[in-house]
Amino acid sequence: MSRIWAGVDAGKTHHHCVVLDAEGAKLLSRRVANDEPELLQLLADVLALGDEATWAVDLADGGAALLIAVLVNHGQHLLYIPGRVVNRASGSYRGEGKTDARDALVIADQARMRRDLNPVRPGDEATVELKLFTARRTDLVCDRTRAVNRLRGALTGIFPALERALEVTNTGPLMLLTGYQTPAAIRRMGARRLETWLRNRRVRGAATLARAAAEAAERQHTAVVGEKAIAQLVHTMLAEQVDGVIGVDTHRDTLAAAAVNPIGAVLATTDSPANARGYRRLLDFARRQIPGRRCWALEGVGSFGAGLAAFLDQAGEQVVEVLRPKRPTVRDGRKTDMIDAIRAAKEALSTEHLIQPRLRGEREALRVLLVTRHGAVLAATAAINQLKGFIVSAPDDLRSELRKLKGPAQVVRCAQLRDRPTHDVEHRMTARALRSTARRIQALQAEAKDLENEILVLVRQLAPELLDLLGVGPITSAQILVSWSHPGRFRSEAAFASFAGASPIPASSGLTNRHRINRSGDRQLNRALHTITLIRMRLDPATKTYVVPAAVQGPASGRPGPR
Repeated sequence: MSRIWAGVDAGKTHHHCVVLDAEGAKLLSRRVANDEPELLQLLADVLALGDEATWAVDLADGGAALLIAVLVNHGQHLLYIPGRVVNRASGSYRGEGKTDARDALVIADQARMRRDLNPVRPGDEATVELKLFTARRTDLVCDRTRAVNRLRGALTGIFPALERALEVTNTGPLMLLTGYQTPAAIRRMGARRLETWLRNRRVRGAATLARAAAEAAERQHTAVVGEKAIAQLVHTMLAEQVDGVIGVDTHRDTLAAAAVNPIGAVLATTDSPANARGYRRLLDFARRQIPGRRCWALEGVGSFGAGLAAFLDQAGEQVVEVLRPKRPTVRDGRKTDMIDAIRAAKEALSTEHLIQPRLRGEREALRVLLVTRHGAVLAATAAINQLKGFIVSAPDDLRSELRKLKGPAQVVRCAQLRDRPTHDVEHRMTARALRSTARRIQALQAEAKDLENEILVLVRQLAPELLDLLGVGPITSAQILVSWSHPGRFRSEAAFASFAGASPIPASSGLTNRHRINRSGDRQLNRALHTITLIRMRLDPATKTYVVPAAVQGPASGRPGPR
C-alpha cells in the first residue's frame, strides 16, 4: 500500500500544495484558490496518487479554515505544523529563496519524517465563538491600555505626584481629571469641595480620592513649563468630554453603527438602511444607548456618509470625521462593517485633534463645480493629445497643412475640415476624425470656461478678499475655500499647513538636524498653494526676497523653500 504526504502552505486567497511519496520524491505541486470547488478537485487529485494520504498545514484557523473543514469532512488525516517550525526547518533545505512552493515542500517533508506532530482537531461552535469573543476583548483591552498610557504620560509631564497617587484605569480618577489637572487647581478647590464635586458625579470613594488628590497637590508648588497646554490636552480628550461615541461605517446602501463608552467598551451595535428612515433609526438607537452627552464618529462624510452627517447636524448632534480605521497588522485580521464601526468610535476616543466635517451648501456647490471643471479639462487635454496623434499619422497633404498651424488655430482649422467625395476613403475618414475631435475640444473648453465663470461668481460671494491677493485666481481660491470649509475647522495656521502638506516634516537624528518634504495631506489644496507660490515668485517682490535665501538653505533648515 503506497503512502503519500501532502503539505499545504495556507494563505488568505490561495494555498500551495506539494505531495511527496515515501522516498521524498515530488508527485504534485499546485497553487489552488481558497474556494471549495478548487479544494475538492485538489483532494481528488491527491487521493489518486496514493492509497493513504497524510495532510499537513501550517495554519489551524483563519485562511485555512475552509481547507481544514473540507479535509475533516472527507475523513482525511490532518497534522498541524506551526509556522515557526516551518521557518526553522527551511534552513536545512537547499536554496535561500522564500516561496509558497518551497514552504509547502518543507511542510510535506517534515510531516513525512517527524512523529511528534499533533493532529488538527476542529472545535465545536461554542469553542469558535469563545475564541472570537476572546480576541475581540483583547483588542478592546489593548486600545484601553494605549489610551491609559498616553494619559499617564501627559499627567507625569505636569503633575507626577498625582499620577502616582491615582489609578487612572478606574472611573473615579478619570472623572477627577475631567475637571482638575494641575496642582494649583486642586489646591484652590480644596479636599472638601473636591469631595462634594466628585459625589455629585456619583464617584465611589469620593472622600478618599479627594484627599489623595489634595495631598499630592500640596507636594508640588512649582508650575512645569507647558503645564497649561498639557492640562488643556488632558481636559479636551473626547473620552472625557462625552458619555459615549457612536461610530458609523458608511456604505452606499447600509450603515453599521456601534455605541462605545468612554473607556472603549462596546454597549450595543445595529445596522440600518442609508435613507431618511434609517437615519431616524440610528438617532433613536443613540438616544437609547447614550442618553447623555454623545458624539458621532463617521467615516466618509464627503461621500456615503454625507446624508447622515447633514441629518445629524440638523438634529443638533455633535459629529466628527474619522479617517479609515487602522487595520490589525496580524495576517488573519478580521474585517466586518460592525468591526469598522467599533474602530471608528475608538479612533475618535484616542485621537487628540478631531476633524470637523466640512460644511455643505455653498462649499459643496463650489466642490462639485471644481470637480466637473477638472473633468472637462482632463477630457479636453486627452482630446488634444488624440488630435495631435491623428495629425502625425494623417495623409501628407493634411499633415503638411495642419502642422504649420499652432495650438488653437490648429483646433479651429480641424473643426472646419470637410470630407470631399473626390478624396480617397483614408483621407475622408481622417478628416472626419479630426473634425469630430476638434469640435469635442471646443465644446469641452467652452464648458470649462462656463464652469470657471460660475466658480468666480460664488467665490466673489463667499470671500472676495481672496481675489485681491496677488497670484490667487478663481480656481485656486475656490480650492482653498473647499478645503478650509468654515471658521474654526483648523485650530491654527500650522494645522492648516499640515493639512495641505505644506509643512516640513522633522527628520533629525543624533547630530543631524534636518527636515524633509511633506508628501501627504490634501494634494488638491497643495497644488493650489503651489500654483500661487509660483506666480508670486515671479511677480511679488517680498516673495522673491524670501525665496532666494530659502533656496540656498533648502528644506534641511526647516524653512520651506520653493517646490
